[in-house]
Amino acid sequence: MIRDFVPEDFDRVFEIIEESFPRDERGTYEEHKKLLSDPAYKIYILADDESRAIKGFMSIWDLEKAAHIDHFAVAPEFRNGGNGGKMLRDMIKHLDKMITLEAEPPENEMAVRRIGFYKRNGFFLNDGAGTDLDHGNRRALTLGVVNLRHSDLLTDQTFHDTLLSD
Repeated sequence: MIRDFVPEDFDRVFEIIEESFPRDERGTYEEHKKLLSDPAYKIYILADDESRAIKGFMSIWDLEKAAHIDHFAVAPEFRNGGNGGKMLRDMIKHLDKMITLEAEPPENEMAVRRIGFYKRNGFFLNDGAGTDLDHGNRRALTLGVVNLRHSDLLTDQTFHDTLLSD
């Protein structure tokens, strides 16, 4: 089941971040803790229906016209069982707006697999540079990141206009 984050979840969420992301992509414990005070920053929890164990999480920047997935991970012991796809599909329905995310360029097998996962779940690659929402501040997308969106009805220009108008 997907549920809202509660403060008691934070330590386990950060453990999953440490298990799932390279050091340069995850930030510090304190940085993540500070994000919780921003009303646009939200975390959703994928919990086991019976044990209530945290299987994974998704942190997003929930803007007026779009949501940007900041971090999304399933704990290693719950991977490869359909949990990530289920959470992503459920969140797409729940958010009911354009959703964006970033992934590494397809330069190695893992990056190719990640992009394939997002494409199988309805995401589309954007052409050209994107917009990186770095802790809520709009700035130019750093090189070496692929930007994806969940809507093939939007042009790349509409994608950028939507993010920048919030």
